[in-house]
Amino acid sequence: MIKYKKYKRVLDGVLKKAKDLYYKEKICLAVNDGRKLWGVVNEVVDRKQCKHTMPNVFEVDGNRITGEKE
Repeated sequence: MIKYKKYKRVLDGVLKKAKDLYYKEKICLAVNDGRKLWGVVNEVVDRKQCKHTMPNVFEVDGNRITGEKE
């Protein structure tokens, strides 16, 4: 079990370093092209996963509140 934890710690460090180097290289290649650079930024931030949706109805003190005007 101790060997596993030690190996995992080393592997996690290597993977993190490899990821850093990969994205640094991608940024260096895209530095003169704004569209490519923002593509790399969006890839790092992973904007596709962060889509938040607002509920249509809120309930406050037993009253339902909607975004529609009555």
